[in-house]
Amino acid sequence: MRVDERQVERCLAALRAAKVDRDPVRPRPRPVPDGLLDRLTAAPDVRLDVVRRAGARLAAGKHPSSAALARHVVGRLVCERLT
Repeated sequence: MRVDERQVERCLAALRAAKVDRDPVRPRPRPVPDGLLDRLTAAPDVRLDVVRRAGARLAAGKHPSSAALARHVVGRLVCERLT
């Protein structure tokens, strides 16, 4: 899953507004939706289309800023924590 900036902002807002169970010792068990494991198993480990686009941007000299990379990494971590 790719996380865009709008999703990051929504997740951060939800995290600020909600009381999140932060106890890693007692995570809440959640049921696995039907078919989810099959879809995850069938998904490719690496999305070659994304890798190709990123490679093309780098080859063209379009490097992301460190701030943009940090925003995406933190956003991804927040989104994963909320799911």
